[in-house]
Parts: sequence; C-alpha cells; structure tokens
Amino acid sequence: MCIRDRYQRRVREDGGRQMAANRIVPENIKEYIPKTIAAEDIPPDFMALLSLILSIAGLTIKSKYCTLGALLACVSSIGKYKSSEADLKQLVCTVTFAIMGTVMMYMAPNR
Repeated sequence: MCIRDRYQRRVREDGGRQMAANRIVPENIKEYIPKTIAAEDIPPDFMALLSLILSIAGLTIKSKYCTLGALLACVSSIGKYKSSEADLKQLVCTVTFAIMGTVMMYMAPNR
C-alpha cells in the first residue's frame, strides 16, 4: 500500500473534514521581505581578524605554523560568511594575506 492510497483512505474515513481544515487562506499569506543590514551593524568576524594576525606574524617571524593557522582561519572565515553580511574588502584582504604568507614562507630564500 503506497502513501497516496493511505492518504486517500484517511480522507474518505473522515469525510474530507481534515482537508477543509488544512486549506490555506490567501489573505493570510504575507510576502517575505529580508532585513537589510547597515555596514555599521555587521557583527565582527573574529576568524578573519585571527587570519590577518597570524599571516602578519608568519611573515615577520617566518613561522610555518602561523601561516598554516592563518590559512585555516581564512578558510573558516570564508565558510561562515553570509551573503547579506559579506564585506568584500575584508574578504579580499584576509585571503590575500593568508595566501601571501603561505607563498612567502615556501618561496622565500633560506637565511
């Protein structure tokens, strides 16, 4: 017995009363309007800040762990972005510093 047959049998048993109770009233339907968020109200992204700090530390003290931590924090920050809260300048800055720190770590000459 499939689901459709069970549903039709149930409707026949209660005489269609349940279907009448489940009808949607068009007057009660409201259009969804997403809230706009001002630039000042965007919550801070601490993983992006951590990525910037770790990549700058990795560039200055030549630490592989700092640059890899910056790369992981950058990926985590990108994964948590919402399209309504995305700040393109912050995203580009975070990604650029994380990649630059990683590239400079492995491409720079050894001293």
